[in-house]
Amino acid sequence: MLYLLYMGNHPELTYRGGQGPIVHLEADLKAVVDWADANNRRWAFSLANAGAYYVEFRKNLNDLNQIDWTSVFARDFRSADVKEAKAAEFLLHGSFP
Repeated sequence: MLYLLYMGNHPELTYRGGQGPIVHLEADLKAVVDWADANNRRWAFSLANAGAYYVEFRKNLNDLNQIDWTSVFARDFRSADVKEAKAAEFLLHGSFP
């Protein structure tokens, strides 16, 4: 998604302001999961782009090793495999504490 924003030319996006105004937030994963569990909020993480129809999801922090971390940290993601794995994400339903 950030690449699409950077390029600013995707026909389905109305936003054309680039990545500059985007704020990146960091949070303690364990603290967020504990909060979600205590507040009956669903959470999961994906092994690739969460919007892809073939993506796999996990709901156990012990499975974080299944993420392709080499791809996540890659700076060159022209390869389709790297591009998909780099898009792994954490999802929290409803709102973020």
